[in-house]
This record gives sequence, structure tokens and C-alpha cells, in this order.
Amino acid sequence: MLKLTVQDSIETIDAARWDSAGSDPLSTHAVLAALERAALPGVRIWYATIEDHNGRLLAAAPICRIAVDGGRLTHGAFRFLIRTVRKWYPGFLRTALMACGTPLSVANPPLRLARNADAVAVLRELAGLLRELGETERAPWLAFKEFSASHLRAARTALLGQGAGWILAPSEPNSRIRIRWQSYDEYLTDLRSHYRYKVRSAARRLAQEGVIVDVVPLAESYDSNLHALYEAVVERAAVQLEHLTPEFFVALGQAYPDTTPLIRFRCDGNVIGWVAMLLAGEMAYDLFHGIDYAENERTALYFNQLAEVVRLTIERGARNLSLGQSTEIAKARFGGEPVPLWVALRHRSAAITALLRGGRPVLFPAKSVPPRHVFRDVEPCTGVGEPPPAPRPADPPSVTAQATAPA
Repeated sequence: MLKLTVQDSIETIDAARWDSAGSDPLSTHAVLAALERAALPGVRIWYATIEDHNGRLLAAAPICRIAVDGGRLTHGAFRFLIRTVRKWYPGFLRTALMACGTPLSVANPPLRLARNADAVAVLRELAGLLRELGETERAPWLAFKEFSASHLRAARTALLGQGAGWILAPSEPNSRIRIRWQSYDEYLTDLRSHYRYKVRSAARRLAQEGVIVDVVPLAESYDSNLHALYEAVVERAAVQLEHLTPEFFVALGQAYPDTTPLIRFRCDGNVIGWVAMLLAGEMAYDLFHGIDYAENERTALYFNQLAEVVRLTIERGARNLSLGQSTEIAKARFGGEPVPLWVALRHRSAAITALLRGGRPVLFPAKSVPPRHVFRDVEPCTGVGEPPPAPRPADPPSVTAQATAPA
């Protein structure tokens, strides 16, 4: 018999207890506290914990009601359909989503699951909670975001069987690099000549334009000017769920001052781009980007941002780098390997869910990233694997949000 408890503030839950369920550094108590303090527009968060009959914590999950524009969450034929219908019904799919998972585009699992917990039973319990909250909070769409290949079997068993009514659809794949180099120069040497030339050429271009790159603490440096560059990226993002506030970035950096570096790109004293990162044990995460698009082409800014992310990851001694979702082709040029992810989705209307299920291949096409032979004497990656779990940091698991990359 499972015991489900729901709180409406993370501050009412003991941080150590919440973090003890699983090791995902992107849904820790500190990350959620930063989100709660930031008061994201259109987002309300509940915090679910599940215990067994002995009081052992089995799972912890943020449950979020998010005001969404369906046109910003889809691509391809589904986005075209939405835009067509809105010519007659402007409010079409401007709706609300009740989601299990951190309200950030960070490619992390939807819940924190303790070792040896019954994942199927936990997912069924959370699915019931989503249905309840969806009814009371008038959120017709329900979702789990996002399942990796290792959790797909449990998700299928829990959500597709016994008339549960959910569908599983491919999400934006994550990109990752396994770090095996002791220095950035060693990494560059290991690249095949064509890719090494592009990285070095872009770096020379940056220097010729007088752009200075440095690394500073996130909380001490984030301001309204930097946030305007984040807003520029959000405006161009192909798929966008959350809209972060300056308060979130500051709160994130204050919670983990030593593990949330900000890579700045400055020209003539002005910041023209930045990348926020998270370091969690042997895992590094590319966070959100800020870009001055008027400078992007002149300085190869986004390409150089990815190069500096790789450089900092190697210098800080991380063994795995998560580059985030979207812009897979650009990331593949640095050795990024696609990691498939899936979301579970349903509507409170069985008829609409059935339509989604029937049109799934067209409405939710899986992205295909051609394999690239980036490194010398290494076979190109086909993207069928996923990175090993990140060890928990000695301090509270570092917070982050993932890279929202430019279109």
C-alpha cells in the first residue's frame, strides 16, 4: 500500500529527505526552491512524495500546472495544423498542461525514484494524481516529461496497459559527450581535421572581432542586460515550455555559487552572449544560453559558445557533458551523441487522445540525426545509448536548467 502526499510549497518538505529519492541534480530541493521563489509566469507547482507502508520514501516528483501555447510545443505537421485552425479560432490550443516533472527544458526524468522502488506502481499513482489535479485545476492536457530508454519499459507498463489511455511520443533528443580527454588541446587533437579546423577557425574569428571570454559566478553577474539576451533565444526557440525570470537565475546561482559558472562573451565592454552551466560531480550540464543575434553571424557566437562549454567541462574535470535538447546538428560537430527521449501524453477527452494516438507518426515525428565521424579512429555514434547516471555531488546536488538553444 502506497501513501501519496502532496504539498504546495517545497519549503514544507525536508531537503535531505526529498533529495534522498534518486540522484537527478535537476530536480533537487534547491532547484525547486529557486523555481518557487522565481514565480514563473503561468506556472504553479505541487510537490508529491510517495512512501511505502514502512514510511520509506520511494519517489518525489514536482507536479506543475503550466499555461501553454500548443503552437510553441510542437513542430512539423502538428504546428502547421494549429496555425491553420487559429485563423478561425485564435484560442485553439492555448490551454493548460498538468505535467509530472521539473518545469524546465532540461531533459531530466519526470520524478526522483529511490533504488529498488516499484517504478510501475509509482507511475500509476502519479498518473492518478495528474488526473485529479487536471480536473480541479482545469488543465485538460496531462504529461510525463521525459523518459529515457532505461525507463521506457516501466512507462509502457504503467501508462499504456489496463486502459490507462496514455500515448508515448518521441521528445526532443538530448545530446551528450563522454569526456575522455585531460585537456582541451588533447580534445582538439582528437578531432578529425575537418572538425578541428572549424573549431579553431571560429575561435580565431572571435578573437579578431575583439571578443573576450571569461568565466564568472552566475549569481554575481546575472542582470537585466543578460536576461534580454535570454529573451532573444526564447523568442527564436523551436519548442519552448517554460519562460524563466531573472530571479530564477539569481536564486540558482545563490544556491550553488561554486558549481554554476557563467561563461561570458564580451565585446567593447558589452556582453553579447553567455552560457550558464551546472557542474554536478562528474557530470556537467549546458544550461541556458543568451545571444545577441546581431553579433551571432559576425562572431560565430553560438558555435563558439559550444566550444567554450566543452573547454570548461574538460578543465573542471567532468567525465560527461549534457548539451541539452535542440540544435543536434551543431552539437554533433563537437562529438555530441543523440540520446532519445520520450514523453507520455493524454487529454481528458478520450476522443482527442485517440486522435493523437492515431496520428502519432505524423504529429510527433522522431528526429533523426545523421551519425558523424567526429573523432579520429572512433566509429560514429548512432545515438542509441544514454549516459551513465551522474554521481551525487558532495554538496547538495547542483542546480541547473538546460540549454535552450537558438533555432
